[in-house]
Amino acid sequence: MLVALQVPVQPEGKLRSLAQATQQRQRIADAQQMLSRQLSTSHTRVVRRFKFVPVMAMVVDEAGLAALAVSS
Repeated sequence: MLVALQVPVQPEGKLRSLAQATQQRQRIADAQQMLSRQLSTSHTRVVRRFKFVPVMAMVVDEAGLAALAVSS
């Protein structure tokens, strides 16, 4: 399943500098890491982390889905 993270983003082409793009990518990575830590005890597996959009591809079972619902 694709899990969208609540991280505000703008297309990188609209950002004013490379530093802003780097900061945005770091916010995405931080949110992905935080969710991974929150779900570490449930039955989930991260298949793919996306660098430019706040989305993760995951495999989850029923318990993992319930944990995702609570984390949103």
